Amino acid sequence: MKVAVLVLDGAFDSGVSGVLDVLHSANALGPRLAGATPPRFDVRTVGVRRRVRTGLGHRVDTESAAEAEDADLVVVPALMERHPDGLLEVVGSAAHRSARRLLAEARERRTPLATSCTGTFLLAEAGVLDGLRATTSWWLAPVFRERYPRVTVDESRMVTTSDGVTTAGAAFSHLDLALAIVRMRSPALADLVRRYLVVDDRASQAAYTIPSALARHDPLVSAFEEWVRPPGHSGSANARSSAP
Repeated sequence: MKVAVLVLDGAFDSGVSGVLDVLHSANALGPRLAGATPPRFDVRTVGVRRRVRTGLGHRVDTESAAEAEDADLVVVPALMERHPDGLLEVVGSAAHRSARRLLAEARERRTPLATSCTGTFLLAEAGVLDGLRATTSWWLAPVFRERYPRVTVDESRMVTTSDGVTTAGAAFSHLDLALAIVRMRSPALADLVRRYLVVDDRASQAAYTIPSALARHDPLVSAFEEWVRPPGHSGSANARSSAP
């Protein structure tokens, strides 16, 4: 399986390393599977520029983006942008025009795509998620939903696949994403890698959600919180007694 990992300027460092570490660990651990021919992952780090800088300033030398043209899967690590307004500006910027075009062309070829966290915004900006289900970081879901109404987003999911496009949740779900890629070829190998790397099997982001953080970005949630916590009142009992 030829996997092209598309690393862009400003990439989330652990997003890059997490995907690479899991896939290379799968190659190393594959021979330990009994009674089965393990899959092999031919992993190429590619870019629209031959040298990129991660969000923390580390240099990554990449192969030509042309390597993605015959890939079996294109993976896009997240971008290190934590502010919603800044993220929308980045994914729609001229700096990432080539990346958006590459992703759109890959989708036209029906090449499977995968990303996590803020990378889901880049795929949506390229138009490849229209009509599909996706997930992203739980705290970015309200912004995502407003910006990309043609995408059905489920922020409770850790990983979801829709018509060949796999998306995952918040930053460290890059590990869940990479394990899902391995699981597509061999569930037994994915379980072996998970055990050796001591990665929990997590199906949902729901346990990590902070309602007050969502309220800052979701007018409906914010209005509900104002209703149950009216000015001048505190505590759940007071909030309930003052409700109409």
